Amino acid sequence: RKAFVARIKAKLHSPLMDELVQSLEYLTHPNHVLQDWIKNTLMPLLSAKPRNEQKIKEAVEEIRAAVLDERVKSKSLFRHAFAKKYGKAIMAVFGEGGRNLVTMTKETFSKEIGKTDFASFDTVAKLGEYSTFLGTYQRSNNPTDYLEVPGQYTGLTMPNPSSHVKVENFGDSVLVLKSMRKPKRIILRGSDEREYPFLVKGGEDLRLDQ
Repeated sequence: RKAFVARIKAKLHSPLMDELVQSLEYLTHPNHVLQDWIKNTLMPLLSAKPRNEQKIKEAVEEIRAAVLDERVKSKSLFRHAFAKKYGKAIMAVFGEGGRNLVTMTKETFSKEIGKTDFASFDTVAKLGEYSTFLGTYQRSNNPTDYLEVPGQYTGLTMPNPSSHVKVENFGDSVLVLKSMRKPKRIILRGSDEREYPFLVKGGEDLRLDQ
């Protein structure tokens, strides 16, 4: 059974879809990603007795790679801008490999991380600055490996992908909604010459913006 599931997963795996998923993640404001990580990952580790140094080190590497690595520039100028502005100061609070966090009190951490002022990051960008992939995607560049406009698989009938609307490219403008998580509306341009608005929102609780 496991071998069968593995074969199905291999057939369904799409590098193009992986790229799309990562690119949509880049639309989430990096300060929100960091805030969520502090709340859901770091604070429980700092509350543990005794603290697990290895888990803290792994967690710090996880968030460094996600929002604090300036090498992301080729994929997201938006994430790069955040990393360049706040990365060194935030990593100084963590210490090399998170060593400062092994002994730092939660109160001291909250005070020191607050001094970096990373939560004030509020830059708005064009789609290509959030994600190089989304900004440059053209179905015509690879017509055999393509993205479809979401919502065409209902589960009620046998799917017919050949008749599905394909994504030709993405509109350059991004509408940032003025609510807590700053969800973003992007435009998918279909092969039927229609435009499809698509709302992208990262975060732990989708109800926060209602």
